[in-house]
Amino acid sequence: PGESAVSRTQVEDAEAAQQQADAALAARTRERDALVTEQAAARAQAGEDSVADLAQSLETAAAQLEAAERTAAPLAQLEAELAEFTEVTDQLREGLDQRRSRLAEDRARLEAGAAALTQDRERCRNARGDHESVAARMRSLADAADAAAGLAALLTTAGDTARTVVKERSELTDVVAQAGFVSAEQAATATLPGPDLAALEAQVNEVAARRERVRQALTEDEAIASLTGEEIADVDGARERLAAADAAYEAALQAREQARAFLVRVRDAAAGLADAADTLTTAMEDSATLLEVAALATGSNDAATPLSTWVLLERFNDVLAFANDRLDQMSAGRYALVRVADEAGSARRKDRGLGLGVVDRFSDSGVRDPKTLSGGETFYVSLSLALALADVVTAESGGVSMDTLFIDEGFGSLDPETLQAVLAELGRLQAGGRTVGIVSHVEELRRQVADRIEVTRSPTGSKLRTIAS
Repeated sequence: PGESAVSRTQVEDAEAAQQQADAALAARTRERDALVTEQAAARAQAGEDSVADLAQSLETAAAQLEAAERTAAPLAQLEAELAEFTEVTDQLREGLDQRRSRLAEDRARLEAGAAALTQDRERCRNARGDHESVAARMRSLADAADAAAGLAALLTTAGDTARTVVKERSELTDVVAQAGFVSAEQAATATLPGPDLAALEAQVNEVAARRERVRQALTEDEAIASLTGEEIADVDGARERLAAADAAYEAALQAREQARAFLVRVRDAAAGLADAADTLTTAMEDSATLLEVAALATGSNDAATPLSTWVLLERFNDVLAFANDRLDQMSAGRYALVRVADEAGSARRKDRGLGLGVVDRFSDSGVRDPKTLSGGETFYVSLSLALALADVVTAESGGVSMDTLFIDEGFGSLDPETLQAVLAELGRLQAGGRTVGIVSHVEELRRQVADRIEVTRSPTGSKLRTIAS
């Protein structure tokens, strides 16, 4: 071949160029067809208007578009503000719901406090009685106590007097027996006043006169007159009997005088004993209220509740009020704690009234025994009571707060929903400024508690790892 001959390489290059040109031609053809279709669609959309009118419309549309873009420029900022406003609104709505809930709880506590205040005022009025104030009643009771002390002294004196009377009565009995009387009454009847004694002397004189007349009659009696006089008379025996009769008469006179003196002492002692008995009765009537108050304070009453237990009952009511606030959150409104007089199966004790019952709002079982709760329920009920006790201690200790709380285990007995409710309540405690420590092996707590200390086993011993957010 000559110099102008075409080589195979050139032929292949030409074929390749031809393929590229065919591909470009096909692409340009498709592009042209698309443009023709777009032109037809544009002509159909533009209608019969001229190009100038369409150009004018285009300028107007561009101006409107520019104005719309300027108007929509703050859209992103407005959308951000709207999102922020929505978030704030949600927060405010949540805060409003919480405040409404706290308001309802405060209203309930206020009503309970008002009822308790009314009861306290009623008890004060009852305790005041007819006095101007409770202090006046206390002063009156103090005076009654002083009177009772005086009465006790009088009772002691009366006891001594009674013992003296018994002793003197024994002596009187001995003297009366020695005088030959059967009783003191018989001896008292033997004592006669002057006129009676004079009448008896007159009777004695009359008897003597009659005896003289009898003697004279006897002398005139033939039987007596016939006596020879040789009869032997026991003159010594008669004298001895006369001397004995005279001695007995003198002893009777002395016994009568002693009986009179003893009777005077007995009458004086009886009068003193009657006065002491009247004073004792009056003092007991005046001290009835004081004795009733003492019985209430010592528990010697129908309720069998001493004053110390009554104070514990009032504090126990405060603990239950705080505990129910937290238990309502942890149990999703199901459980509430109430105070019962005696727990089921418990014997009568001095702490009667400090029993605990559980109200289940999801059933009609009434007040349940805490022993019927499951393990998880017992855990968060006990946790509510512990937190409530800390709140009451804080409220009653002049501002001294219990800022740190450790909870050991118990979380493994909770279902996931209850676990979240308990953790939410502990989170509110932490948000309120308290430090809450949890000792647990539950895996879910590891994922939810950011700040923690993990303990792992190793062949060389346990290892600690501190993780802080």
